Amino acid sequence: VNLHPPSADNPGKYLLNVKVTKSPFVPSQVRVTKRPIKMKRPFSDVLPPSPFNETNNQSLEGRYLVYLCDPQHLCGGWGDRQRGIVSTYLLSRLTKRQLKIIMTTPCNLRLFYKPNKVQWMPRANELVTNSNITINALLDKNFQFSIKDGDFNVKYSQKVIYLKTNQDYYSHLTKNSAYSSVLDQWGGLYKRRSRFHWAWTDLMQPSHMLLSHLQYILGPQLLIRKGLISKPVKIKTVNSTSAIGNSTLICAHVRMGKNPTIPMDENLQSFSIEHLPTLLKFMSSNDALGNAKFFVATDYEHVRAESKQFFGDRLLDYGGKILHIDRQRSEHSACVGFEVALIDQFILSLCDILIVCKSGFSINASYMSNSTGHVYYMKDGKIEHIQD
Repeated sequence: VNLHPPSADNPGKYLLNVKVTKSPFVPSQVRVTKRPIKMKRPFSDVLPPSPFNETNNQSLEGRYLVYLCDPQHLCGGWGDRQRGIVSTYLLSRLTKRQLKIIMTTPCNLRLFYKPNKVQWMPRANELVTNSNITINALLDKNFQFSIKDGDFNVKYSQKVIYLKTNQDYYSHLTKNSAYSSVLDQWGGLYKRRSRFHWAWTDLMQPSHMLLSHLQYILGPQLLIRKGLISKPVKIKTVNSTSAIGNSTLICAHVRMGKNPTIPMDENLQSFSIEHLPTLLKFMSSNDALGNAKFFVATDYEHVRAESKQFFGDRLLDYGGKILHIDRQRSEHSACVGFEVALIDQFILSLCDILIVCKSGFSINASYMSNSTGHVYYMKDGKIEHIQD
C-alpha cells in the first residue's frame, strides 16, 4: 500500500495505490484501484481578525445580535452566562451583526465589566425598532439545530435579535456550509480554551469598581505582576485585607451544588466533601518556597470553614457572601452575591497554581487572559495536571 501526494490532477487529495500479491493459500479476487482518500486538514492557530469598526463597516446595515439575560427567565450561573456570551459573540462575527450584551439580573453587568475592543453596551434607543425577535434557546432546544445549515440572516431577518442562551454553538456552526470555510480559516478557535480567551479578551475589561475591590483584597503588587494594572488603582482604602505581594498564590474551586448554604441549587457530582482533606493537603504540598497564600472559592460555608482551620491566617478570606446568582436572584443581597462570584473568579484567574473541578466557573477562570500557568483538575479524589 502506497500513498501518493497531491498532484495537479488531484489537488488536496492523497491517492491510495493497492498492490495485490497472489498467495497460494488465499485466492485473490481484489482488483488494483486508485481512489482518493480524504485527509483531515490540521487546524491552524489563526484567530479572527481584530473586531470590525462598527461605525464604518457598511456590511452591518444596522443589524444587531444581543445576548440577553433579564429578570423574566433564568439565565444560569456565571459560567453558563459566560458560555452564552462567547457563543453569541462568535455568531455575531460570522453573521456580521453588531454584538450587544444586556445582563440586568441580579444587577447590571456594566457595574463590574466594561467594553474592551468591542462596544457591547447599547446606547440609548439604539435597539429600538419594530423589527426584532427574542429567541429563548434555554427553552427552545431546536435553535441549536437550526443553525447547522442555511444563512442565519435569511432565517432571522429582523434588525435586532435577542438571544437567551448558555450553549456552545461552535460544533453546530462548523457543520453549516455557510460558515464552515470561515471557521476553517479561524482554526485558532478549535479549542474551547482558545475560543473563550479570544472572546473574553475582545469583549471585557474589569471596571474601576471591580479593580478597586481586587486591589483591596489582594494588594496592588499581584495585580501589577500579573499585568492587570501598571500602577496601583486609586482607592479610598489604602491597606489591603491580605496583600499577596510576591508570595505564591495557590487556589482551588470547590463546587458542591445543593448544600445547606444553597439548598435550592442542583444536585451535582462535581465534588465530594470527603475529598476535601486531599485537596487541602495537595495545595499545601505545592508551597515550595514556604511563603504561599491560599484561596478556596466555594459555594459551601463548611468548605470555607474547614479551609480556614487548615491554613489559618495564610488563607485569603475576604468574607464574601455565598449565593447562586440565578436561583437566589430575588434576595435583597443578590447583587452583592453576584459581585462576590465575579471577584472569586477573577482571583482564580490570577493564581500561580489553580485546582479546578467540574465547573465552568473555575475552568473559565483558567481560560481568562491573566490565567495561571499551572492548572490541575480534581475528580473523584484524584488530581491531574492539565496545563502548563
